[in-house]
Amino acid sequence: MSLSDSSSNRSGYTIESVRTAMDLLFSVCGQPDLGVTELARKNGLGKARAYRLLRTLEECGLVKRTDDQRFRLGHAALLVGSAATDQIDLAKLATVELARVGEAVQESTQLRIREGIESVCIARWEPNRDLRVHVQLGRRRRLGLGSNKALLAFDGPEEIESALDRLYAANDMPVARDSLRKALDEARGKGYVVSRGEVSEHLVSMSVPVYAKGRKLVAALNISAPAIRMSEEKIRQGIELLLEASARLSAKLGCEPG
Repeated sequence: MSLSDSSSNRSGYTIESVRTAMDLLFSVCGQPDLGVTELARKNGLGKARAYRLLRTLEECGLVKRTDDQRFRLGHAALLVGSAATDQIDLAKLATVELARVGEAVQESTQLRIREGIESVCIARWEPNRDLRVHVQLGRRRRLGLGSNKALLAFDGPEEIESALDRLYAANDMPVARDSLRKALDEARGKGYVVSRGEVSEHLVSMSVPVYAKGRKLVAALNISAPAIRMSEEKIRQGIELLLEASARLSAKLGCEPG
């Protein structure tokens, strides 16, 4: 039987059952401890077919069953994840895009990821000019302030509310919860965040989300610049460049177009 027969998908070059098994694997990855019925429903499969595919993944060590017959990633997934970390380094992938955007606007760029209720800079690019924003690798900032809102606004509703609960638990956030939620809604509608003087009165920053497979939010690309140089036209240019860079980087991370 050739790959163009009924065992393959419409393109004639990929096998549908393998694709379906991978969809199940990603479901377990994104939401562990679901039972076969829930996983079947989530992926639009019959329970019997979902069970057979999950048992195959289990035999390969990619998933495992708990005592109450729920599925989570298995030991082989750790090997795949470890290899992927070595082979597909988010910071390395972002370096080209940070330089491309930074050179175009001649301002500092950075890639930030979320850790708990903070963001962390894991990659950067700076222009060769005296007056610029100095970006420190590893520097942490609280979520919900400035352009860090991008790492909240584009997450799922439940994740956003959970993060807000943690952010406001200490009662020291400088902005009201309802105001922040409104700002997150506005950012989601636009597809980007612009911060004018929120962290520093002399700073303007723009940020856009970066997604992996399944449109999972993984990072944010950012331009930071002295406010004195950032006209509205330059801000619009920066946003366009960031959105284009994000689309390219997200595609490299397996995010589907659109």
